[in-house]
Amino acid sequence: MATAPTLFTDAMGLSIDRESILAAVGNEAFLRAGTSCVRLPQRMQMQHKKVHGLALSHACSLRRLLLIYCENEFSLYEYITQKETFQLMYEGETRDWINAATFLKQGDGCELVIHMSHSALLHLRYDDGECRILELACSTEYSMLYHTSLNGFQYNKLMIISGNGFGEILIWQPRHPVAFNPVTFTKTYPLRLRLKAHNGVIFSIDFNLRAQLLVTTSDDRSLKFWQLNSIPTADWKLCAAAPLRPMFSCFGHSSRVICAIIVMFDGQVFVISGGEDSYICLWSQSGDMLFKRRQQFGAPIWRLGYDSSTFTLYSTSSTGNILAYNLHTALRKNAMNLTSLTTIPMNSTSEFVKNIKYLNTSTIIGLSSKNRLLYMKVSRSSQMDVWKLVIAFPAYKCTVLSVYDRIVATCGYQRVTLLGYNTETDIDTEHFQILYDGIMLEGLIKSFHFLNKDTYLISDEFGNCLILKGLTMEIQASIKISNCREPWITAALLVSPTYLLLSCRNGHTMLYSKNASNHFDLKDTLKCLHAICRISVIEVSIDAYF
Repeated sequence: MATAPTLFTDAMGLSIDRESILAAVGNEAFLRAGTSCVRLPQRMQMQHKKVHGLALSHACSLRRLLLIYCENEFSLYEYITQKETFQLMYEGETRDWINAATFLKQGDGCELVIHMSHSALLHLRYDDGECRILELACSTEYSMLYHTSLNGFQYNKLMIISGNGFGEILIWQPRHPVAFNPVTFTKTYPLRLRLKAHNGVIFSIDFNLRAQLLVTTSDDRSLKFWQLNSIPTADWKLCAAAPLRPMFSCFGHSSRVICAIIVMFDGQVFVISGGEDSYICLWSQSGDMLFKRRQQFGAPIWRLGYDSSTFTLYSTSSTGNILAYNLHTALRKNAMNLTSLTTIPMNSTSEFVKNIKYLNTSTIIGLSSKNRLLYMKVSRSSQMDVWKLVIAFPAYKCTVLSVYDRIVATCGYQRVTLLGYNTETDIDTEHFQILYDGIMLEGLIKSFHFLNKDTYLISDEFGNCLILKGLTMEIQASIKISNCREPWITAALLVSPTYLLLSCRNGHTMLYSKNASNHFDLKDTLKCLHAICRISVIEVSIDAYF
């Protein structure tokens, strides 16, 4: 028998099971347990096709079976655990591209389902070297599916969650058929739920019933969190009141987000995503990005797997690499009780805190959507923390909130306010004191930067900049930013008494030097350091620069 050629590229199958790793690399599959690595017998029918996925039967079954599929073909192996060997038992072919498969916990564990890319479902049983079709099912929706998640241990309770090329989530179950075709012996089942989720193809879906969380990823560069309000049943209806509610979208990748998994650590829920940009991102259940790491040397990440016993994250890529990274430190660092910021004192239910800054390690200050200034002392006790109003603040429409060394600066149309924070008083109304409140510049002030404790830089929508000194806000110098559609300053750094670095909204970085008249002259410009994206922070090593 001729040996089939081996393709060591595009590792697209990954399964973590009992401290063993099942992985597909190109057109090959491997089992790694401890220090041993077993290569599965090569399949002659599938020798020129890359493996897209695999499924392993449940450990409680009388025998363990492994299904490997690629395009429209699949192979079934018997796994002899004592010898860690595989024996090819059956090969089959479908009429459509296979995009998911799973084994059921029915009978002796020899039943499985294979789902195809246009919502066709094969219910199979393996006996004595052949697979019998128990049922051919389909949904009333036939759009092209790019990912499917099969969830459930019994066929009539199976939940099928798919994502299509239009960014929609589609859910159906093989219960209560609405039609039967006697020619093809196909049963048709109704679609239970359709939701618009993304502005592009949905590439992965994962959910955790215990956490009531579902996560989707897409080529719109986002992953989206959904609240699963109840366990899906056949009673789900096609309406907006379905028990799957969108929570928020998360953007941490610079290109398509290919995969995401939900993991548990120390009783808390985390989400890990992998993207075409070769980065993995760790997210909290509330959607905060906690950790980001480049993992696959620039290659797209296709699959993620997590071993909870060793806290190890496995990732596969387009190069065929399977890399491991221990997440214990990152998970432990972020496995903490988060402080819940309770409802602010307000009369309108539409008011919310839109900007938050730290005054010190135990006090935060926030600006509400109603332009009220609030603060909160964050305690580590079980006592609930609450927002309090800053009574001294002269409420007006604010565009800027900035903080430095117990000084709070707010800005709006032409107006600048400085408040001092006093931690020594025990009277709430005396914590804040107005240090300055006056009119500056000619337009809407877009930024306020503390160059040091008593030197500030402000800029407005017309590109006018002022360098101010002290609590009297004495004008030290003025700078005009021109030739820019959005000329206000996004980052500022006083490198030395005579050199100033500024960056504006279009991403240009400019170097100014002070002349004999104490005015700043433009010396050089670095254009579009980060394409046309703004620069938010500038840091310079003075020794290296001079």
